Amino acid sequence: MHQYVLWTALGAEGMGINLEHYNNPLIDARFQTAYQVPVTWSLKCQMVFGNPTRQPGEKPFKPVEERVKYFGA
Repeated sequence: MHQYVLWTALGAEGMGINLEHYNNPLIDARFQTAYQVPVTWSLKCQMVFGNPTRQPGEKPFKPVEERVKYFGA
């Protein structure tokens, strides 16, 4: 919920936002070293935001039939 609220509030102010999810111990180690956080912490995601310098480009998507597979009944 916090991510949604921040995304909405920053977007309403005209900022561009990107949410990146992580699941990589190598990134955790660099994060812990750079920011001196406890080793018990792990990085789940990072929300970067700022003033957009241009509109985002078109993002191509494959047809849903190629991206989603159904198995069973």
